[in-house]
Order: sequence, then C-alpha cells, then structure tokens
Amino acid sequence: MILAIYCCGGHGREVLTLANWINELNNRWNGIVFVDDNQYCSFPVKNKVLTFEQIKTKCNSTDCEFVIASGEPYLLKKLSEKVLDNNYKLTNLVAPDVRIESVLQIDQGSIIQKQTVITCDVTIGKSSCINFSSVLHHDVNIGDYCFIAANSTICGNVVINNGTYIGAGSIIRDEIKIGSNCIIGMGSVVTSDVPDNSVVYGNPAKVIRSNNGQRVFK
Repeated sequence: MILAIYCCGGHGREVLTLANWINELNNRWNGIVFVDDNQYCSFPVKNKVLTFEQIKTKCNSTDCEFVIASGEPYLLKKLSEKVLDNNYKLTNLVAPDVRIESVLQIDQGSIIQKQTVITCDVTIGKSSCINFSSVLHHDVNIGDYCFIAANSTICGNVVINNGTYIGAGSIIRDEIKIGSNCIIGMGSVVTSDVPDNSVVYGNPAKVIRSNNGQRVFK
C-alpha cells in the first residue's frame, strides 16, 4: 500500500513526519509520496511529488490511499471529493501518542497530530485536522473539512460545523455552536455562538466581517 499525501506545503511536510512515525511503528505503507497539482511547488520537499494524473497511472485504488494535507477548508473539501470520485480511499492518521479517553467517532481522511487529548464521546468528520497539542473535551462534534490549529481548546458540548478554521491557541467555551465556513482568528476566546460564513477574532471574539471568499490564507 502507498500513502499519498495530497499537498506538499508546510502542513504537508508536517503530515509526512507523522506518517513516517506511524510507519516506523506499524509498517503500514510500502511507500509515501506527495501529490500536488502545482508543478512549480517551491517548498523544500525531499519525497517524490506527483500530480494527481500521474499517480492515477502508477497506482490503482487498491494500491494507494490518500490523506489531504491542506490548512484550507475549501481545499480539504475539493480534494477529498476528487479522490473519492476517482474511487480512491481516504485514510486516517492518528499520532501514536494521542490520548483518547473514551469513545471517538472519526470519519475517513482525518488527521490527529501529536500531543492531542480527546476525552469522551467526541465526533470528528471527514478530512478534518486536529493539529498539535489541542484538547477536545466531552461531546464535541466537529464537522467535515475543518481545521483546528495547534494548541486550541474546545470545551464540552461544542459544535463546529463543516468547513470551519479554528486559529492557533483559540479557546471555545462550552455549549457554543460555530457555523459552517467560519474563521476563528488565532488566540480568540469564543463565548457566544458564531453564525455561518463569519470571521471572528478577539477576547471575547466578535464578528469582524463575512467570510465571503471562504479562504483562510489569501
């Protein structure tokens, strides 16, 4: 089995480090490659980089599984759908040191990075990422194509809907509902519900504009 990491930017290289760690312990893949449709990628990547069309000619759907390594929720959705439409499988990557204290429901294609703590009855949707040293408390529900950046704390009974980005070091108070396609600025403290397509920031976090372009990184 080959692991294809789709996107070879900074986050992709962090995901490669995680995949190598998992492989050292479990011998899960025969090889790991990057897939990126930007043939002029300028990042310092040592592993082989193929376009999606190239990997389709080299590996069929029984020989290769994918993970999407982008910090952009719209790309998590677009590339996941592309992979599934071509009959490839999305796989989960969970760091060996992640502390999972009780029931975790995790959909395909999600990434949970090192030193994350997940307590009881948490649900994580398709192709979502929980980055380094984050904490997810009881009954948290994270939708599809979400990105939770490093050192975030999500308190109990929080709902984060599809395509939302939570910036590094953010704290989401218990019982909060965050809509779809939102951006929570880094270091924010969210103490009230956030409507769909909102960009919020601050302590306490306030809506500063609409997320009309649905892009985190311009």
